[in-house]
Amino acid sequence: MTAVRHKTRLALLLLALVVVVLTVLANWRPSLTRWQAFLLPAPAPAAPLQVTWLGTATVLVSDGDNAIMTDGFFSRQSLFQVASGDIEPDLARIEAGLAKAGVDGPGGLDAVVVLHSHYDHAMDAPEVARRTGAVILGSESTANVARGWDLPAAQIHVPAPGEMLQFGQFELELVPSAHVPMLPFIARLTGHGETIDTPLRPPAPVSAWKEGQSYALVLRHPQGRLLIQGSAGFVGGELASHEVDVALLSTGSLGRQSTRYIGRYFEETVLATGAHTVIPMHWDHFFSVLDRNTHPLGPLLDDFHGAMDGLQQQSALHDRDFHLLEPLDTFGMEGGRLTGN
Repeated sequence: MTAVRHKTRLALLLLALVVVVLTVLANWRPSLTRWQAFLLPAPAPAAPLQVTWLGTATVLVSDGDNAIMTDGFFSRQSLFQVASGDIEPDLARIEAGLAKAGVDGPGGLDAVVVLHSHYDHAMDAPEVARRTGAVILGSESTANVARGWDLPAAQIHVPAPGEMLQFGQFELELVPSAHVPMLPFIARLTGHGETIDTPLRPPAPVSAWKEGQSYALVLRHPQGRLLIQGSAGFVGGELASHEVDVALLSTGSLGRQSTRYIGRYFEETVLATGAHTVIPMHWDHFFSVLDRNTHPLGPLLDDFHGAMDGLQQQSALHDRDFHLLEPLDTFGMEGGRLTGN
């Protein structure tokens, strides 16, 4: 019996050690210090077109008359909450996130464009649309997320392939794309390549928010053209006929890909569109509350420096400007160029 108790204590000790190590790695804060030279100045100079990064792939683009937001994800539950039970939109955090973005009440947004239907892209979008009066644009899976939140049908639109959408001086096109490759068990958990076929009513497990169709958003305005890439995936040749000035590229899980993959990602997004400026996003620790101190994902979840090194090296090789934003930062555009640079 003594030997059994000893083995049990040893097993519990080893389990506790593993939990401690995984917790430390999950919360490790990669430093932005080595990237300070690439940070855009804050606050942004005044400009007719303002672009604000709100963490993950949530981006607000406004010209003062109309405003477009991608995804609108603000709930940012902890990793423990996501892994251990059902989740649902956090109304208080959504309200606080919209306030930080300066989006106030009905009429604050024209459209919420959901780039795919994983929870960190689609879960909050129906509530953001409800509060602002915006229309949700996305796949049929995204439409089922909105239906499950009882958003009126008039505020839900699934664009046809190649459909152009006009909001004031903004022209939008959702271009079919792909999700970044993931570890097999994560792909299974998050419904990689699967669809949401019925209205999704939260609370629900994270696995309920299946990927659906992934998109790249091409957004055109007289003052600048943007590519907003919702995941670090690509479909060969899909963006070849689209010209943009700035590419905002998601980098979640990009640091875990090969050098060759990063080169292809750059080729199919930046070189294909002729973008002169590259700005990474979706590198933030989205299991923490959004603020100016939000740090990159730790090494258990991603290789932040590997992704940044890969994109910066590709940018230098192809004579592109490479910049970083911190969460809640804004840059301005005028005549296709960033202001103040």
